[in-house]
Order: sequence, then structure tokens, then C-alpha cells
Amino acid sequence: MSLPEQTRNIGSKWDIVIKQMKKNQKKLSIKNSSNEIRVVQTIYETKIKKFISCFLDDLTPALKKSSQLSEEIRSEGNKIYKRNDQNVNLFESAFLYTLALKCSENDSDLSFAHGNRAAALMRLGFNKVARNDCEEAIKLNHPDPFKIYERMCSLSNGCIKDMRKNVAELEKYAKKGSKQSKEILQKYKTRLKAMEKETYVDDDEQEELSKLTLDDKSKDELKVKQMYSESLGRYVVAQNEIKTDEIIYNEVPFAFVPVHNYGVKKYFNTDCENCALVNVWPFLCLECRHSTYCSSKCRDEHFKIHKYECEGYKKNLFFEIGIAHLSLRVLLAGFPSLISKLELLADQEKFKKDPEKIFEQLIEFSSEFYHDYFGENSSSEFQEYARVLCLQPNLFRDNAFLLKNMPYVYTAYMLTIYLRECTTFFQDFLSSKIKDLLDDSGWDLLISALILRHIGQLVSNGHAIVDFRQNVFTTDALKLMLLKNQPNGGGLHLLLKSQRVFTGIFPRISMLNHSCEPNIRNVFEGKKLTIYAANDIPVNGEIFNCYGPHWKLMSYQERQDTLKLQYNFECKCTKCLQTNDEYRFNNSILCRICNKRLFYPDKKLTSDGNDDYSDEDDGSDENFRLRCDDCKKVHDNVHMKKFFSLLAQQSDSNFTMNQLYTTYLSAIFGMGSLDEIRYHMTEMMLHTLITNRNSINMQNANIPLTLSFELLNVKENLYGPYSVEFLEAGFFFLDVVSILIDKGVITERNNNQLIEQTLKKFLVSTEICSSNIKAIIRNYISRYCYVCVNE
Repeated sequence: MSLPEQTRNIGSKWDIVIKQMKKNQKKLSIKNSSNEIRVVQTIYETKIKKFISCFLDDLTPALKKSSQLSEEIRSEGNKIYKRNDQNVNLFESAFLYTLALKCSENDSDLSFAHGNRAAALMRLGFNKVARNDCEEAIKLNHPDPFKIYERMCSLSNGCIKDMRKNVAELEKYAKKGSKQSKEILQKYKTRLKAMEKETYVDDDEQEELSKLTLDDKSKDELKVKQMYSESLGRYVVAQNEIKTDEIIYNEVPFAFVPVHNYGVKKYFNTDCENCALVNVWPFLCLECRHSTYCSSKCRDEHFKIHKYECEGYKKNLFFEIGIAHLSLRVLLAGFPSLISKLELLADQEKFKKDPEKIFEQLIEFSSEFYHDYFGENSSSEFQEYARVLCLQPNLFRDNAFLLKNMPYVYTAYMLTIYLRECTTFFQDFLSSKIKDLLDDSGWDLLISALILRHIGQLVSNGHAIVDFRQNVFTTDALKLMLLKNQPNGGGLHLLLKSQRVFTGIFPRISMLNHSCEPNIRNVFEGKKLTIYAANDIPVNGEIFNCYGPHWKLMSYQERQDTLKLQYNFECKCTKCLQTNDEYRFNNSILCRICNKRLFYPDKKLTSDGNDDYSDEDDGSDENFRLRCDDCKKVHDNVHMKKFFSLLAQQSDSNFTMNQLYTTYLSAIFGMGSLDEIRYHMTEMMLHTLITNRNSINMQNANIPLTLSFELLNVKENLYGPYSVEFLEAGFFFLDVVSILIDKGVITERNNNQLIEQTLKKFLVSTEICSSNIKAIIRNYISRYCYVCVNE
């Protein structure tokens, strides 16, 4: 999602404040505002600053800490933990212990919650996280260290060094005269002796060996080069011929932030803000209890950034401003590298007390790397930040600032006031040598201009990081899958959902120009983005990314409108130069009277990025009434309305698969094979059939199987086999197969060859998944779809 969509349509408190400030301010004069400094100066008034200060003061704390509440939640978790007959109870107890962590008031509360969660996670097999929990409990002075070190001894089977240390600590805290303590200590001493007699490599040593092996690999030759022309600007071409599916380049973001969904309440986040690992058991910031990490190590590494964001998290500030949070994080990541440059300017009289000259000179310093985004890394700390500063800010047109972008100016100024009033940013970075270069108002102006520049860059260069999120605590499907003796599956399509989890800025990959038919595909592993060739690219052939508008997913006019509105250019790629619009044909319907094609009207975009109608239309809206120009027949989608009505009535007691399927076939009659409404209906059909599994039998089993094949084919045609969309269709397919195996429809004797082939293709596609998601999928297949797997 682009920046305008996230910052203008959420109706946050900050949006209301912006409107109020614009109302109270005199007429804006931005005619000569040709750079970010001059733009910020247009709102540089005392009353605006007071407005913003009041807004920051009025933000309510995001969390109320309470020892009593933490203890009550832990007690509930303990009750569930003791029902040890089902794994799902352990998940629920670990969930409650994490909630107890979030609302803990002091170190004692935190130590208890970490210790309790370690016990639950050990039994679930999350040994690494459990070990981190134990270490955290010890750091926080858990009142029963013997119990914690007992757990750590149990978790030390793979490392003799850890076992020695933990046994020594266990002996140190053993209760004198306690028979139970003596027996526990003796057990682990015996285990330690047995380990000392064996010869093996410790886990941590093995990890170091792996790193050495990776480091020994020589660097691959750079496959791309950056070019420039007056008409195209900067662009990227292949240095040598690149084959389909070959890796072209990979990059980690200069900075990234979690996606903040305004108005969506979550118990806690489950994605690490330092390494971008998703679906983690969270280690929370000990102050704000919102910023989330996969371990205390990641939390400590990220503190140099987070210490300036912690107060903002406490106030829920970043939920108010959406992706503009990333502009602040870019500044926090890059500003330390500006210090040496500012020290150079401090020695020159012409820059003193002139923030505009300093800003222009910093941009001039960064221009050294304008044509060198793919060069070898130098020792300069400034180089990476310079490549961000050189990205084009989408704020100006013909050197004039666009009035529609004024909300970004207010936001940049607000974030600067936040840094000054709520953090130690200015005290920490403005050394005695550069402090007198500007007065306080001058520094505010310079920092505001840098943040505004980054917001403008994110409008066209922000990149969504997509991964599968596990709906661990919200779906009954998980309960089916966690029971050790449960013979059937059927919940994978509910458990894993692809989502935008982070937004980052990737300076090098931002150099790629747009095409509505790109010749690359993107794959994320944590925060690392790898681009692969989608087809053969010749020597000096340009490498194209897609900025969102794709020829298979939007009509020609919708693509042009979107690109003009957000990126200010007219696309002239091969698909846009074609006279036929394949998307409109694929998403048309057939007149039931005269067999002529009827086309939906194009979605019209407003300057706010709003569509004329919502993507959530279900076919019953007036927008979907089409009139045939030939036979004058009005198509009001009565068949579709009947399908949705019947779908809403389904339950275990009255479900009739054949009736629903007949209605579905009638509703999709005449639709294009790639019609997005049609495949949404197919997904709804499959979900209904899977959740009403009792209605599936030997006679009608072909219905869900046929639908799952159809969905896979559609998603492959639209998004390709190496896409999260294709994998999500595969989850429906696996659920159907698991149910048919459970019901004896599919056996080793009558296994369908097409099913085997489809499963093989699906497994190849899982290579785009992160390792933890890949493990979940493969475990599901081995447990529930084993009949179809050839060893």
C-alpha cells in the first residue's frame, strides 16, 4: 500500500489536528518553495508548534501496567498449563504468559512471566526461545533461580559448555537439605559426565563453522549495472545474459518498520523489529512493552534506534501516522553518519546559522553516489545513507511543491518536535563542535527538512515486506492441527495468511524502472529481498520492477491513472502500448441472451487514492448491474445474489454441497477464467466445503478437488508459481487432499497422478517461504497428506 493510502484515509487524531492547523493558519505561500527547507518554513509559526505540542501531550498511554493484572493472567495461564493432555493448552498458556509480560509493572512480574513461558515453550519444542526466556528470567532476578537453571540444564543437551555452566549454577542454588534438589542436581551431573565422554561439536561451534563455510564462498560477479539517460533517468540493465529463475541481486533495507494498522487492536506484535523474523514469541521492550523482538539479543542491538522511538510507542504515536514512521527511522539510522559532514561545515563561516545552505550541501555530499548504487561498498559510513538521500522525493513537480503534500510537511515538523520534547536526540547527537552551527530553531528546520525528504521518497520508494502470518491464537483450525493424535487436517488455509508485515526502503532496488509486465519476481527471507529473473534477460536488457499496477490485475486506464497520481509519469511499457486490454476481457461477463461480452467500468481514482467502489463488493451492489448494448438485457446478478444468500445459510446441520455447487456454477456462468470476482467466489466455496467436511463423501469428493485445481490454475496464471498468492491457493488444495485422505477417498492404491504432480509443483514453490513457514507446510504435508508423498 502506498503512503497516501495509509496516511490519509485512516481518520486518525493526527489527521484531525492537521485539518485544524490548516484552518487556523494564514494563506500558505509555497510558490517559491523549491526545496524541503523552504517548504517547512511556510508552517514555521509559534502557534503551529504549540498545536503540535498539545497534540503530543494529549496522546493517551498505549498500555496500563499492573502487577495485579499480570499476576491474574499468569494464574490463568498456570491453570491451563496444568491441563497437560493437549498441546493446544500449552499454546494458550504461553499466550497468556506473553500477555502477562506485556502488562507487567516491575522486574519481578517480568521474571515470573518469562520463567512460566519457558516451561510451556519447552514442552512445545520451542527450545531456543525457552532458553532465551530462562536467561531473561535470571537477568531479572527470578526468586527461584534453581528452578530456572533446572530448565536450562534440560535445554543444554546440544552444548557441553552450556551444560557445565548451568550445572555449576544449579549446584550453587540447590536448596540445602532438600532431597528433591539433590536428586535433580545428581541427574544433570550424570548427564554432564555422559556428554564429556562423547565426541561431538557443540551447537554454537556448529553455527560458527556454518558461518565460516558461507564466508569462504567467493562473491558472485555483479550481474547488473546502473545507467542514465535524459528520458529514462536512472535505470538498471543486465551486464551479461541472465537466465529465467536466476538470482539477479539481493538487498537488505536501509531501514524498515512494522505495518501499523490504525484501529486494529492486537494483543501483542509477533514480528521482530531488528531482524524482521515473523511469528515470534515476543521479547518486548522493557519500557514501552510494544516494540517486539525475537530475542533479548535483537532487542539490545536495536536499542540505538528504539531509544528515540520508545516514547512514541508509549503514546501510540506511530499508529497515528502510519508509514510516515519509516521516515523517522530512516533519519535515526542515517543521521549519525552525517556528523562528520556537519563537522566539516562547522569550520566554514558561510554555513553558520543557515539551515538551507547546510541542507543543500548535505544533498551535494550525497550526490557523489548518485550514479553509483551498485558499486562496491566503501569504508564510508555515509555511503549507504547517501544513497537514500539521492532518491527522488515525490514532493515537487517542475520545481514547485505540490499543495496536496502539505500533510507530509506537518507530519515532518511534528516528528521533529517529538524528537526535541520527548527524546534526547538533540542532546545525544549535537556535539559541542556542531551544536553552535545552528540555533535550536535552525536545527528543528534542518531535521524537519530531512524527515520531509524521506516521506517524499517513501511515496514512490517504500517497499512492502510480505510474509505469512500464523493465526496461532484465533483459529479453531490450529487446535485440529496441534492435537498429536488428531488424524485429519483441514486448517492450513486458516492458519497461514500472507500479509504485509513491514515496510522498508531498498535504495538499490529502487533504481529499477516500472513495467506493467515486469521481468523480475521478488522473494523475501526475513528482511532480505532477493530479485529473480522472471524470464531470460539479454545483455544490456533493462531490468523492470512493477510498482503495483500489473497488466493482469488492472485495466490499462486504471494502471495509467494510478501511476500518474502516485508517481507522476505515463507508462509506455509493452503492455500499455498494446491496443487490446487483456485484463478487461478476462474480467468481463457473457450476456446470457446474445453471448456478447459485457465490460465492467474502470475504477476511477480520486486525488486521495480512493476508488469509486470498494474491493469488498460481493456482487450484490448496484455497481455490478450491467446493460447489454445489443439486446438491452439488464444483468443484475440474480444468480450471484442467490449464491451468496445460500452460502450465508450453510451450517453442519443443513449443508447441501450439490445445491451450493449448482448455484455456484450458475453464478460464474459467462465470467472470464481469470475474473477476480470468480476466484474470490471459488475461495469462499472451498472454505465452506472444508469447514463443512462432514458433507464430503466418495460420491461428491470430485467437487472440492476440482475447485482447488481451478483456484491453483487461476493464481498461477495471475501471479506465477513463485508467489504467495499461488501458495495460498495451495493451502486450500492441501486441506482438501487431507480431508479426502482422512475419508478414504484417496489411498495409496488409488492416489491421483494429477494430485502428485500438483503437490510436487507446490513444494517447489515453497522455496520462496521463510524457513519457519516452510517447516510448518512440510510438517503439515507429512502428517496429513502422507499418502501423496513419494519418498
